[in-house]
Amino acid sequence: MGLGGGWQLQLQLPVERRVIDVEYATLDGRPYTPPYRDIHHRDEVVAGLADGSLRVGHLHRGSGPLIGVDGGLTIPLGETQADPFARAADGKWHQHNQLGAGAPLLLGGAGLLWTPKPWGGAAQAGLRAPIVENREGFRAPLTLNLGAGPSRRLWTGAVGMSALELLREGPERWSGAAHGGRTAAQLSLALDQALGPHFSAQLDLRAPLWQHDDAHSHGKGAADEGSLGVGPLVGLGLAWTGAAPSR
Repeated sequence: MGLGGGWQLQLQLPVERRVIDVEYATLDGRPYTPPYRDIHHRDEVVAGLADGSLRVGHLHRGSGPLIGVDGGLTIPLGETQADPFARAADGKWHQHNQLGAGAPLLLGGAGLLWTPKPWGGAAQAGLRAPIVENREGFRAPLTLNLGAGPSRRLWTGAVGMSALELLREGPERWSGAAHGGRTAAQLSLALDQALGPHFSAQLDLRAPLWQHDDAHSHGKGAADEGSLGVGPLVGLGLAWTGAAPSR
């Protein structure tokens, strides 16, 4: 939402649907069926309201590209879980996938934007930083992402965007113990279509290109966590600009 003078307010309330496909294998690659059935990782679908976010940003319009900075907080709305590693140690059913962090995260970003005429582009950096643990002892990972790529005006009111993105996600922590962490590269493709003077629809696709999993680097027991592979991500959104979008 435009606030005037280059200032913008952004509120996001996402709904997520995660399809989880689990395969167990021995160290030599043969399929394996664990004796504890479905108390640990399992095929399932996790869906619901995820953590929202509220950001305030500013766009500086000079003779070159637009320069943008923003900052804000996540809104802890998504479902959280009890410590899955403590429950696993007791042989109890547990859930590693949660839709929320259970506590606010600090958000920050900066970027450059070249308006498509018809070609343009963007480069950006973003940060998500935990502030406190939630009541279950979970502390979200520190995440940094960098991305850059071209954009193009496609038809009236529509802009297509693409970017190569690099992601560094540190380990999450449960009761102080570190688990997981990864470095990844992905391709992002997006379409923004104006739906009138105040609204736009957004379609976003992220396809993984490469990933290094450091789940095994945090001490005894970490090897039981296995490797996390992230598949394609698809996002749909509706944005209210508060002012007629410039396209």
